[in-house]
Amino acid sequence: TLGFSSSHVLFSVSFHSAVTTDEAWALLHAQNAFMVVFVAYMAVLSSTFVYRTQPVWASEPAENRVWGNRVWCVIAVFSVLLQVGFTAVSLVRSPIPGILGLPWWVYVGVAVWPVVFVPVQEVIKRHDAACLARGMHSPL
Repeated sequence: TLGFSSSHVLFSVSFHSAVTTDEAWALLHAQNAFMVVFVAYMAVLSSTFVYRTQPVWASEPAENRVWGNRVWCVIAVFSVLLQVGFTAVSLVRSPIPGILGLPWWVYVGVAVWPVVFVPVQEVIKRHDAACLARGMHSPL
């Protein structure tokens, strides 16, 4: 263990004596939970970036359009699975129970948020398409 005790160093990040091992594990759980949710959100949100002016519902998710939706599906699923795998490996030896102890409203918020931000992204895309059709689109 390179001469380090687990009470002083956890995952090669040294903590001051004011932080207990349980608090360090709680921080690691929070970081990993955030990253799983963030990667899942980015995968869902990236579905709106596949085509610049077409809405998400204009084509089937697995329809093959040169490098379109099929490639996006594979990469999005792989990204989420990779993050879930990393989280599982990071927390496999944790003495703290997993995410089951969270309040119900956390689960509802995580599940509902993509329903909110995908339509917002589609409204922005519609505005950009209108500007592009008039020839007024500027990246600045």
